[in-house]
Amino acid sequence: MYDIILKYESVLGKLGVFIEKGPYKLDYILDKLQISRSSFYHKRKNNNFSIEEVKVLARLYDDIDATTRLQLQIDEGLKDIKSGRVQDFDKVIAETRAKYGL
Repeated sequence: MYDIILKYESVLGKLGVFIEKGPYKLDYILDKLQISRSSFYHKRKNNNFSIEEVKVLARLYDDIDATTRLQLQIDEGLKDIKSGRVQDFDKVIAETRAKYGL
């Protein structure tokens, strides 16, 4: 149980960094949390967001993290294309059909 609490504490710390350095403006975060600016600053200062508020913030953070991962994968694919590490689409489809009897 103690490990879970430490992990939760770590997540709260990451959310604090995300709020400060993330791409969302404060007004957007306030809208998502449905709290006032003064309530937000009080909760931020004392690190006492409710579980539901932490869920909202975590979902925003996860959405950005997923977008970052997707962009990295796209960049990797573009590098593969530039360096010639590609295969003919029709050839891949024919090989797949033959392999799986489609």
